[in-house]
Amino acid sequence: MYNPISPGGYWRPVLARQRKGVRDVALTFDDGPTPETTPVILRMLTEAGARATFFLSGTRVERYPALVADIVRAGHDVYGHAWDHLDFDRRAASEGLAEMRRVERALQAFRPTPPVYLVRFPYNAGWRRAAMHRAMRDFHPDTRFAYHTISTEDYRLAENCPDRATLDARCRDRAATIAARADLPGSILLLHESPFGVNESLNPMVAEVLLPHILDALKARGLRCGP
Repeated sequence: MYNPISPGGYWRPVLARQRKGVRDVALTFDDGPTPETTPVILRMLTEAGARATFFLSGTRVERYPALVADIVRAGHDVYGHAWDHLDFDRRAASEGLAEMRRVERALQAFRPTPPVYLVRFPYNAGWRRAAMHRAMRDFHPDTRFAYHTISTEDYRLAENCPDRATLDARCRDRAATIAARADLPGSILLLHESPFGVNESLNPMVAEVLLPHILDALKARGLRCGP
């Protein structure tokens, strides 16, 4: 369901699900782009006829502009994920505003600023704070905090993982758990490209291994991936 935390004033809506009646699952990817993850994710989404939403980190946008262009060219939605990967539950709202303005200036080179702007800070932070809601109203006239219904917790899948076969088994089990959830239709599903702060050697491989299992699980439930 569409979940505004307040109907007006400076409080912006918080999206924890899609609107009533929507069955498509919204795949969302944080922490991109990276050369290890973005090309393979785009290929898999194209092959599945799926659309996704990417929340891109400014430092990586600056480093890999061609990958941003590839995401936009493939028809996916792109929003800022702040410039640096910081916890904005613990930083000034003015810093969050400056970070969003900076990353959006970079993204404007690839697509027009969306008329409705989905905001997702690192760690899904900020949405509980009145000051951040005021700051995001100043950032864009129509902002919505993009929370999630289901987190894949993919940032944990590579922990103490010895090899790709073990990683594949973990990803298959995670996808099966998600596929069994009654709230999957109409959900917002949180995934990452290559999560910041995770130093496991197989971390850059998680998205590539997990995504096919997620797509297969959605297909088996008769669900499509939409924006």
